[in-house]
Amino acid sequence: MCSPSMSPRRAGARLMLAVGLLGLGCVEEEPEAPPPTPLAVGEAREVELRFTPLDVTDFQKVLTRIDLRQLPPSVLERTWLTDIDLQGTPDGAPQLIDHAIAAILAETPDLDATDPAERARGNLIRLLQMSPQTADLSGTSMAPLLQLAPEIGFSVPEVLGAALGGAPDAAFLAPGDVGAAMVAHVIGSHPNARLRLGPRTPDNPEGLYPVEPGKLPVFLDDVLSDLRTLQRRYGPYADNGVYHPGFIAGPVEAQLFGDDLHMVVNANTNGAPDKGIDLEMAAIAGVNSIDDHPELLFDFSNPDWLNIEGSFADPPTIARMEFALGEDARFIPAGTNRQPAPRGDGAVWTAAPYTLERVVAEAAYARWQDHNLFRTYDRTPGQDGDLLTMSVEDGWLSLATPGGVGAPPPPTYIWDLITEVAQIRVHDGGIPEGEANVTFVLEDVPLGLSMSDLITGVKASLQADPTALVQVAAKLFDNTWGEADIFYRWVRSADEPGGADYLFYIAPEDIPRDRSDTPIRPYTYANPGFFADRDLTEQLATRERVDDDATHLKIRVEPGMTLFVGDEGDRAYRLTIGDKPSRARLSLTVERIR
Repeated sequence: MCSPSMSPRRAGARLMLAVGLLGLGCVEEEPEAPPPTPLAVGEAREVELRFTPLDVTDFQKVLTRIDLRQLPPSVLERTWLTDIDLQGTPDGAPQLIDHAIAAILAETPDLDATDPAERARGNLIRLLQMSPQTADLSGTSMAPLLQLAPEIGFSVPEVLGAALGGAPDAAFLAPGDVGAAMVAHVIGSHPNARLRLGPRTPDNPEGLYPVEPGKLPVFLDDVLSDLRTLQRRYGPYADNGVYHPGFIAGPVEAQLFGDDLHMVVNANTNGAPDKGIDLEMAAIAGVNSIDDHPELLFDFSNPDWLNIEGSFADPPTIARMEFALGEDARFIPAGTNRQPAPRGDGAVWTAAPYTLERVVAEAAYARWQDHNLFRTYDRTPGQDGDLLTMSVEDGWLSLATPGGVGAPPPPTYIWDLITEVAQIRVHDGGIPEGEANVTFVLEDVPLGLSMSDLITGVKASLQADPTALVQVAAKLFDNTWGEADIFYRWVRSADEPGGADYLFYIAPEDIPRDRSDTPIRPYTYANPGFFADRDLTEQLATRERVDDDATHLKIRVEPGMTLFVGDEGDRAYRLTIGDKPSRARLSLTVERIR
């Protein structure tokens, strides 16, 4: 007759897990054993271990939004799902930053705004639209052109437009170049946009992985929070002497999935824990077996190994995001020397990559670095020589007055000129130097991919590196119970088709973790392994690969063998291997000797 209830200890046992997973009905329970007591020094108890793997194929686990949110925060923020493109290629569809800049350029600046922040934002819009026609050269190294141009009979916009090879009303900066500069330097310089969190491994103990340039990683916690986590991840950053002001200044609002979001995972899992021994109590305990063979946990040939379902917005859109761009506290003058090539000695290259001045300089450099021309302006009757000669060599602009009319400005690079002019323009309206920090609100900006693309990207990312998903599965399917110090496996291999008995010593990863991903007990084993002497100095165990495990200290055992082990305290035990009751069972006597 089925027992109507069971103790928490029994609830974790393999047999009942098998019943729960396979639905085979009820199994008669053994009488409840009295709680174990600690072994006294000199006391011995016999323990019998069984190894009965419960291999379940295509076990389906439905994870709701609530289920997923219960995972430890460190798992949520390290489970990388996909990358989103920040900028499209010239022949491709526009992406997030392209849409953002287009939205900014579509605004009409409020020239009468009294709020400094509004004036600064308006000035930024005017800056992005700035042309020779609207440029103000006063206060820049090109200011002498203001006096020279009328003397030679040409307007300043005409001369500047000619130097740039375009019309006087053609914008200095191309939106694509500005976007590329923001992606590479404002976003790309943020530590969390250069390196993403991921699984910690022996080869990568910090779990930091490079992000492909031009992309922004998306994690499980981003999807579950509808991107609200972006403000924390890409806001101000300060750690180990590294500072970044951040580029997301306020809350992000989006609606990717509805509350009915759920993830359906099909796993091939050993549903039974490895049976082990809590040495202090000489009692049986269970060790999680879910991640023993992570490469076999998911059948990627099955297209339904993972499905993401529920209602969603398509295409996914960011309803509201505040993007921040600050300026350098200095007024940065133009350079005066072509060296060091190819950018010259302008101080703008010493500005932090996330500043407005640096963005302007980078965008201008991208456009004008290969610009070359030579032009002369005819002399007037009665004068010798040309009135004005203009030379541009790889962006280096030189003006001369062979006829001796007026004093030309000193030569400089075009990007230095544009940066100087931009600094003047962004402070229009009396905004003090260093305070033209702008925050602009972007609304209804497409994420840059369809929901189908997002889901496909998630599956591809997790398939390419299932380590994080294995960690998630280990949490969701965890079958640990008790506090085992050692555990037993019966292993059959090509070398030993009849099978062999092995004892494994637990490793740090065998200790379960709580909601904050902290081990529920410390790993304080001073002498892990199996020894030939009672002082625990002659190690017999190895990490030789057995059953695809090269992590644990382990030893092959046979009846009559004697071993010595220690636990997490200052206690030591003698293990005597007894006769085998059956093929995959092992009896042993645990005697406390210290």
